[in-house]
Amino acid sequence: MIVKGVDLSTGLVAVGEASLLNKTVNIIDTVDLNLYLSCFQDKDCEEKEKIVEKEVPVKKASKVIYGFPVIKTLFRKYTFPFKDREKIEKAVRGNLSIDLPVPLEEVEYAYVTRNSFEDDKTLVFCVIVPKEELKGFKHPVDSEIFALLRLCRNQYINNGVLIHFSKNYIYIMKFKDTFPLEVRVVREEEVKRWINKESSIFSGFVPDYIPKDKILLNPSKKPEYNVAFGLLLKTVDDFGVDFLHKDESRNVSKFLKGALYLFLSIAFLDISLFTYIFFKEKEIRKIKSAEKEIYMKYFSASEEIYDPLMQAKGHLATVRKSITSSEDAADILNDIGKAKDVSGVKEIYKINISGNTFVIQGRANSIQQIEKFKNILAMNYKTSIAETVNTPQGDIRFVIKGEIK
Repeated sequence: MIVKGVDLSTGLVAVGEASLLNKTVNIIDTVDLNLYLSCFQDKDCEEKEKIVEKEVPVKKASKVIYGFPVIKTLFRKYTFPFKDREKIEKAVRGNLSIDLPVPLEEVEYAYVTRNSFEDDKTLVFCVIVPKEELKGFKHPVDSEIFALLRLCRNQYINNGVLIHFSKNYIYIMKFKDTFPLEVRVVREEEVKRWINKESSIFSGFVPDYIPKDKILLNPSKKPEYNVAFGLLLKTVDDFGVDFLHKDESRNVSKFLKGALYLFLSIAFLDISLFTYIFFKEKEIRKIKSAEKEIYMKYFSASEEIYDPLMQAKGHLATVRKSITSSEDAADILNDIGKAKDVSGVKEIYKINISGNTFVIQGRANSIQQIEKFKNILAMNYKTSIAETVNTPQGDIRFVIKGEIK
């Protein structure tokens, strides 16, 4: 498969041949579009697409991937105490609607996730670009930072600080296990402080004062084409984002595989369940038949034989179990009300009392309020915090379980 990777911040293009089977990309050619058109960066999206199609020598590319410039991008990093993808999407959208200086409808955003390095949480690194800057693109648009991270992954560089020199700006990216932790544009004075640090590597239009052994290189040996080559790697390493959601081939493949696995799982489950029910019903019929024989033998005076299960249900229906006395429930509710007033929690929206236990669901502005609420109740009950979840509104939803001592 022939692929073109286009660095939108420089006008540099890498053309390569990707082998999906071997997970490799070989460079065929590198092209500087500025040699054909000096103002490439000033063109709109549709014109850029036409220039890439016309001026890059290899015309029959199966795929074109663009790298969006850092200088036109916003970044946000979040940590959530859950892993559910649907919850993460809602939480990201809620946080962005608060964080961004412009309405959410005016931007396009995409993000990558990974498990937290220290605890059971989810890290989210979100990239935001103006929708206006994407109009006219027909092919996938990724961020240039992920192109560089893929190049690092390709060369087994998993941790460090990468300083990239684009044509008109410099940015620094800190990453761990090839996951971005921080990205920001810097002045050249700050760059010089990183030259002698072991964890630092340099990329792009690297100045002469940078040691050669600290420069990140792609197979063309031209570091200014690192972003363009990293875009080619997206065909064999899908780590990154796609602002236009154009790259559907891999998603369709995953969907079809998932659908096949789901179908097979359900089929096997149905067969197993049917077999289990069949043999269980057979055993139950034998037991019922034996019970009837015993009943007829010893209680033959009876005119009608009753199903043992029906008899058991009748006995159960006559049993009335006391759950919680009204006095106990009133005391629990009274204590919950006092604890809410003292702790300052925002809202209690559900209370379930059953037997000696109770469950409280509510909202609070902080973890400290929840802890205080729980500790007040702990004076009379055995209590524990079962769940806390950050909501898009900025407060914390919690569940506390309690038991009468």
